[in-house]
Amino acid sequence: MDLAVKEVLNTIWRDYHVRRTISLDTAMRLQQVLSSMTGINIPLEPEDKYVSRAFEIAAKTGITVYDILYTVLAVEKNTLLATLYETFFLDLRIFQL
Repeated sequence: MDLAVKEVLNTIWRDYHVRRTISLDTAMRLQQVLSSMTGINIPLEPEDKYVSRAFEIAAKTGITVYDILYTVLAVEKNTLLATLYETFFLDLRIFQL
């Protein structure tokens, strides 16, 4: 999902600017590597295809649209979804989603 690119870039930014665990040169190189892979090694799926369904589920469950977008994408693509959000799937089952 194109949202994933923003997440990775925010992590790179955070590691450089907030955590100070990487140099600016490293941050810029990581951004360039990500850009070179985007659309080739990393297929992107436009999030706007899934926003309506994600909002509907988010409204019913109380889970954020942001989190539900990945769920909707996984269901649409019939693929697995990994998460560290421990109660996420339980929340979805309660609402029979």
